[in-house]
Amino acid sequence: MPESYDTAMRRLRSMEKKLSKNDNLKREYCEQINNLLKNGYAEPAPNQSTSERLWYLPHFAVTHPQKKKVRLVFDAAARTNGKCLNDALLTGPDLIRSLLGVLVRFRQGRVAVSADIKEMFLRVKSEKKIETAYDSCGEIT
Repeated sequence: MPESYDTAMRRLRSMEKKLSKNDNLKREYCEQINNLLKNGYAEPAPNQSTSERLWYLPHFAVTHPQKKKVRLVFDAAARTNGKCLNDALLTGPDLIRSLLGVLVRFRQGRVAVSADIKEMFLRVKSEKKIETAYDSCGEIT
């Protein structure tokens, strides 16, 4: 993988500029980063990397127009020299079922169950940790 530090820093500077123009967005963004740290989904990285293989993962905020809730998006599709983290990850089978099939099977049994898994994508663990250094507000240092 190519060195992605410069690309990630450009994206971070762009995000900081956007946050500096909107205090409410900045507050909610910092809350989201601090929530990741508090729940153990992220951790402060050491100042010096312990690995030769390193990829900086850019992130940005998305606000739902009706819910007005800020959500962090980690951009594994961000490209550096034509490569992105998604290119290096193994792909699994397509587990998305057709909506029609789900609706038909939903009516077959006597009892139907649905659920919303809280923060599902944040609970996925990887074999090796991805290092990112954050300051107290979640900004990469």
